[in-house]
Amino acid sequence: MSYALYGMMAYCAFMDIRYYRIPNRALEAVAAAGLAVSAEACVSGAGSVGFWAAAAEGVVVFIMGLVLAAAAGFPFFLLRMVGAGDIKFMALVAGCFGLERGFWSVVIGLCLGAVLALGKMLREGSVCQRFLYLTAYIRRLIQSKEIEAYYCPERDGYKCVIPLGACFFAGTLITVMWKG
Repeated sequence: MSYALYGMMAYCAFMDIRYYRIPNRALEAVAAAGLAVSAEACVSGAGSVGFWAAAAEGVVVFIMGLVLAAAAGFPFFLLRMVGAGDIKFMALVAGCFGLERGFWSVVIGLCLGAVLALGKMLREGSVCQRFLYLTAYIRRLIQSKEIEAYYCPERDGYKCVIPLGACFFAGTLITVMWKG
């Protein structure tokens, strides 16, 4: 895997921690590097398949991971439970690292995000408040049958925001160390 790809992903994680946003330009750079690395990985292990066939296989695997992860995260974006940058970053992680490693990177990242959220709620003493807010949101959603934003920065502020992109990056590093 390319150190440049890890560096760009680390930059995205830093921006998410610092500003609660992941710039689209940074995500575009990760996508370009991930696509190149995926194609190169298939070409280097191609054997007698041929350069173009192996490169095409790498591109297809990249796009499959990207689309599957984006489709899985899109409902949470529609409900405004996660940001668009988090979903795009999650999709890029799945695309860059293939279906299995990408899956485990995302799952570990989500678990890290859950632990971080719980720790934040315990530290602030807002566990009951957050769960009451969630149950009220679900009740309103069922009764009105209209989708409204779960999180609104003007109303909720940034105190309850979790930098999920950073969690996905940490999940990626853990998966790389675990799976090799």
